[in-house]
Amino acid sequence: MEEEDQRNAWESFFFTIAEENGPHFFNGPDPRISFIGHFAERNGTLQISNVSLNDEGSYTCIFSLFPSGTYSTEIPLRVEVPPATSLNSTLLVLGNEEVLLATCTAAASRPAAQLRWITGALEKNLRETTSVTELDNGTTTTVSSLFGVPRREISGHEVQCVVSSSALAEEHREAFTLQVFFPPMNVTIVETSDDTLECVSEGNPEPSVRWTRSNKTLPESDFRVDGGKLTFLRCASDLKGFYQCEVSNPYGQQSQQFYWTVCSRSNPAPWILFGLSFFLNVIGAVWYLYKSGYITRYSGVLRVPADSNSPEMVPGTGRGRDSSGSHEMVPQ
Repeated sequence: MEEEDQRNAWESFFFTIAEENGPHFFNGPDPRISFIGHFAERNGTLQISNVSLNDEGSYTCIFSLFPSGTYSTEIPLRVEVPPATSLNSTLLVLGNEEVLLATCTAAASRPAAQLRWITGALEKNLRETTSVTELDNGTTTTVSSLFGVPRREISGHEVQCVVSSSALAEEHREAFTLQVFFPPMNVTIVETSDDTLECVSEGNPEPSVRWTRSNKTLPESDFRVDGGKLTFLRCASDLKGFYQCEVSNPYGQQSQQFYWTVCSRSNPAPWILFGLSFFLNVIGAVWYLYKSGYITRYSGVLRVPADSNSPEMVPGTGRGRDSSGSHEMVPQ
């Protein structure tokens, strides 16, 4: 049995398998080719490992049988090459002009790969272009580019490049998330409580915050800084004044000022002093009335001297009487 490879006329080689002598190469051995058939069963199967484009061609299998003669069949071999895929995104900075967002590449494939983009809700905001380049070795490189305007609305959205080819067992997907970078903006200072200010801003990447007073750093004994929050640790008039928060990222910086007055932090001491003073004033008033005779103590009952028009309590009866003796007060 003979196996003839006619990949290229100048590259032709013969591989024979004899029942007595076994396999034999003409024009030099190729360790990638092995006979896995069975001679007695007239099975001339060859196995080629580490296949390359050079292995593509027409293979002729010839059986030489005595006394029947020779029989032959031609088997074409087509080599397919899966693409090497990659995706490169562009650094996007906020702007109003269309720019290249990303490039998806399916390199050195055979046959040519097909590329498409999945952009979801951004479909109407983006456009794509595709180019195909044939290489000298018979493979093809396909490149698809995605374009759009780098606005904040597209930031954070995921897009996917889908690569399909008959050389792939299944579709291959390359995904990435659009990131539009921009400097700090919309900086505001919010008084979240009597003793806390918060500096709020927008930016990508997230801006860092620095608090200052009259361009000086703040002592830790008077302030606590936690990210964008500034907390006053004591309430004193010497802390009144302008405070500035400076926000920055690699794309720019902004600042905002806030005038802070003495905080009205709740303190129980003044209320305790007020309550004690009020209580002492009441006791003093009662004592003064008692000493002045406006209030008397009689048989365990405080008695207010009666005038001609007011009732008088009769001790031990719970009843009242007036100067005419015709009026009673009955306890409720």
